[in-house]
Amino acid sequence: MNIGELLLESGLISKKDFDNAIKQQEVSSKTIEELLIDSRVITYDMLIKYIEMEILKHN
Repeated sequence: MNIGELLLESGLISKKDFDNAIKQQEVSSKTIEELLIDSRVITYDMLIKYIEMEILKHN
């Protein structure tokens, strides 16, 4: 599972936001995470905090 899918599963992004990022990724060299940040669905800080929480969960 990628981070975009984890963000969706956790409820931090909507299915619509996820689907839009997937569509944009088809014509972009950016990651889903970068596209979500660019479209202001999430912030960089939100992404980092989420990743930190996931790492702590699995340690």
